Amino acid sequence: MRIFESRKKKPAPKIPIGPRTAISFVLLTHQGKPFSEISKKLKSLIQSGYDIRGLRFRSDIDLPGYKSDELNSFLGVLGLAGYRNMGDPLSLTEKGVSLLEEKVMEAFAENPQLTQRFAKDVGLDLNIILQKYVQDYLALKEQLLRQKYEIVSAKFRA
Repeated sequence: MRIFESRKKKPAPKIPIGPRTAISFVLLTHQGKPFSEISKKLKSLIQSGYDIRGLRFRSDIDLPGYKSDELNSFLGVLGLAGYRNMGDPLSLTEKGVSLLEEKVMEAFAENPQLTQRFAKDVGLDLNIILQKYVQDYLALKEQLLRQKYEIVSAKFRA
């Protein structure tokens, strides 16, 4: 038996995140930037320990090592649905920003700690998005309370 055996360090566990969620975060922070920057950011997140499941990169003449069919497909769908303006650099419409912010909020509801960590690593300010949705929630709550009051008032008047 060896007294001094070399111990291999186990690699840090990968942090799983869905590809559309990851892409949504990055697109929100990369408006006005070329698609190559978006690809590089996603690849750097993978290299830093995130397991962006289903997001694969391959070599390309224009973007060596940074071509992703999943990213291209997602951008294509956004373009066809009117959520982004076609062309490079990235330009999201107002509806597109709202759609991606909803994706961020879904991720936050599912796993707040991971969402906060990922947002920090991407450079996304979650507070702005959270404030917006809290304000929307409060406005909706107020509207529902008014409707409930009107219904109750109408019953008592009758």
